Amino acid sequence: MPAQLDFFPEIVQELNLEVQKHPALLEILSQPGAASSMNEVIAIVAAYCGMILDGYYDEHQLEIIFHDMIKELRKRSTIYIH
Repeated sequence: MPAQLDFFPEIVQELNLEVQKHPALLEILSQPGAASSMNEVIAIVAAYCGMILDGYYDEHQLEIIFHDMIKELRKRSTIYIH
């Protein structure tokens, strides 16, 4: 089990757990220099989810954005059987 830092807000931990389920996204994040800051990680995950972020966001706005990212990542990992 990967190490988990408990001082991050619960929503960030939840987003991190969801990101771990997406190998293509993990591949992007693991590229050298691709995710050297938290802002870059957020931008990469947002782009992967088809979201465009531009501006400064307060804690409440980021929480909403993270919820939307989790929702989109879960949609992308759902298998539909007909």
